[in-house]
This record gives sequence, structure tokens and C-alpha cells, in this order.
Amino acid sequence: MLKKVLADDITSRIHSVAVMEKVSKASTFYCFVTLPALILKIRNCNYLMKYFQVFRNQFINSLEYNSEAIDFLIAKSYGISKSEAKRLISANGIQINKDRVKLANAPISDLTLLKNKYLLIQKGKSFVVVEVV
Repeated sequence: MLKKVLADDITSRIHSVAVMEKVSKASTFYCFVTLPALILKIRNCNYLMKYFQVFRNQFINSLEYNSEAIDFLIAKSYGISKSEAKRLISANGIQINKDRVKLANAPISDLTLLKNKYLLIQKGKSFVVVEVV
């Protein structure tokens, strides 16, 4: 709790109160352990994306969603090679929807979409929101 108060204070002093509020709400999503349950409760997708604008956004089409493996998704989202994505997955360095990815060659379609549309990918402390269009 003290870290959050300190971070809010520093962010508002350095940037602005508006930026602090935006980042604070976005970091709330990061801190929830049951992130998919929280996001599924949010009814308006625009509300969800408003706070994820802090993170990078990517898009994949439904053909890629149904035919490609998870290593392709990670490579495309972070702009790295598929072999690098496989190394990250084998080192437990990737989470999708707050669940650790175990198999690099599993199909993307095995993943549960948030709001039937989004995947939240985490590599370390960086996030990418992937929208299936």
C-alpha cells in the first residue's frame, strides 16, 4: 500500500495528476491475481481498452488465431524471433492472461479470450494487449 501511495505521489509530481490516475488504474489490472475474472466483469470493452492504452496493442486476424502456435503470437507481439519466443516460454518468462505458458507449439485457439476478443500477454513487466479481429 505504501508503495502505491509513493508511486502515485511521484508520478503526479513528475508528470501530472491525469497521467497518475491513468497509470494507477492500469497498474490495478496488473496487480490482480485473478485478472481474467476481473476483466470478464467489465462490460464495456472500450472501458477496458482505455486503461490498457498504457500498454502496447497488437492485432491478429482470426485466421492466425485459429492456425498459428503460441510462439508465433509471442514473436509477433514483441517483435522477436520464434526461437527467442520458444526460449522465453521454456524459461517460464511468458504469461498469457496471467497464466504461465508451458507449450510453445500449442495452438493460440487453445487460449481463452478475455471478453471473447483480447489476450493479455506479459513478458517480465511489459504487457501487450492482443485483439483478435
